[in-house]
Amino acid sequence: MLKLMGAVMLIIASGIVGLVVARNYSLRPQQIRYLQNAMQMLETEILYGLTPLPLALKRVGKRLPHPINDLFYKTADLLIEGEGLTAGEAWEIALHDLEEESALLPEDLDILVYFGQSLGGSDREEQSKNLKLVKEHLINMEKKADQLKEKNQKLWQYLGFSLGAIIALILF
Repeated sequence: MLKLMGAVMLIIASGIVGLVVARNYSLRPQQIRYLQNAMQMLETEILYGLTPLPLALKRVGKRLPHPINDLFYKTADLLIEGEGLTAGEAWEIALHDLEEESALLPEDLDILVYFGQSLGGSDREEQSKNLKLVKEHLINMEKKADQLKEKNQKLWQYLGFSLGAIIALILF
């Protein structure tokens, strides 16, 4: 009886690990889409609304789900506090927090780091070009993320439970 309970617990634990990995494959394209929407909203705020950057970041953050909204809120808060940080430095600090909480990969974050380097440091036309470039990169990353999701999501779901069952069979 104890062996059976141990085997069931092992299968459940490994299955949960597989489900968590599979969940990250489904969250990544979704979070990239949120970033695309955020860049579109930021472009509208900066270019057409002529909104100051901290306020624009706050407004964009209000319309996004967690954890993507934290990137914009934290950047705005760091800029408002006025500790001598540039917009790019504040963006990079906020990106480190996003890296820990999101399903985004380092290659996704590299695009955002590149964008942050020019954030707030140029005129509106240059900001527009940078925002369009980032949106194009994010569209490409979303396509890749969707392909990985289709390829790996079910694999990890089944692999977790199957691996747990195999280990249980070997041990018991």
